[in-house]
Amino acid sequence: MRLIYIAGRYRGKTEHEVHNNIQTADWYGAELTRKYPKYFFVIPHKNTAGYGGLQPDHYFLTGTLEILKRCDGIYMLPFWTESEGARQEYEYAMANGLKDYTEELEI
Repeated sequence: MRLIYIAGRYRGKTEHEVHNNIQTADWYGAELTRKYPKYFFVIPHKNTAGYGGLQPDHYFLTGTLEILKRCDGIYMLPFWTESEGARQEYEYAMANGLKDYTEELEI
């Protein structure tokens, strides 16, 4: 089974925006899981939901990059280019030979 990392916006100007970003990642993860059972989707948004302010932002990005290292590919959520963290995750994935599944796996 291949591990696919879902990357997209997490942070927001308000807690409501953060919540919406987490819900978006969760929705995509559920839909992708339903349609593509040969893949396992890793949703880092869910791993740190509600942890805002417990550590600086670099703590979370460092941790999620460790998760990404163990994955086979990446799936980019809509508007991911607006997220500094998602851009870094994508750059890491491409530099380390992970496959971009965004276009291949359709919702």
